[in-house]
Amino acid sequence: MSKACRKVRLLAQFWALVAQEVEIVTRCAGIDLSGVKPVRLPGQPRERAKHRTRFERSPEWLTVRASILATHPYRCCHCGAAERLQVDHIRPKSKFPELALDPANLQLLCWPCNRTKAAR
Repeated sequence: MSKACRKVRLLAQFWALVAQEVEIVTRCAGIDLSGVKPVRLPGQPRERAKHRTRFERSPEWLTVRASILATHPYRCCHCGAAERLQVDHIRPKSKFPELALDPANLQLLCWPCNRTKAAR
């Protein structure tokens, strides 16, 4: 597992513990937080938009994505994690649209590895 992956997981675990503590304290103090909008904590993934792009809904992409998920072992190509896997384009589809559906241009990455790759 990569160092960035471990760091993101540790941060997510830390903020989950903080959220549990806040819940316990507010329950014990009798504070009602039902009208308060929850805040995304550092290390937590953003909620995915309810809509998907036209490309993500296309039958061609869904078929290629399913074949990648079926043929690859359910592990991240970089760190070997088995949770929160995403099919990633090695060469971005924005710059190489002709490779968007090419299985040789796709890889399985976990969410933290995909984010660190996007930051490069």
